Amino acid sequence: MLLREIIFILLRLLILLMLLSPLIAYIIYKIKQAQGKCCPSCGTPLFPFQHPVSKTIQQWKQGGYRCRNCGCLTDLDAKKIPDGPYPKRRTLLLVLIGLNLLLMISFLSLVFFYFHYLNPNK
Repeated sequence: MLLREIIFILLRLLILLMLLSPLIAYIIYKIKQAQGKCCPSCGTPLFPFQHPVSKTIQQWKQGGYRCRNCGCLTDLDAKKIPDGPYPKRRTLLLVLIGLNLLLMISFLSLVFFYFHYLNPNK
């Protein structure tokens, strides 16, 4: 009985790791990508994560950073770029709503999978 519970716990942990592995890989990728890059204006190290609303359209398409110290916009190679237009608020809201719906559908499918296939009360 104890062995069965241990196997069940390990199976849950494996499923959790499989679900979180893309997120972990993305975070590692973003941190490695910004490592060693500094703002061309003030020399502050660039932070790999940025709030979506503070990105310009060019940064959404090609990537880039905004300095937290002076507000300078840079591309992925940490070269200064001019200010550009920002996306419309409506577009950002539609994208965020779509992503939230995708997240909810994924979560509900995982709950269904759990109760249908891995229900511990069988």
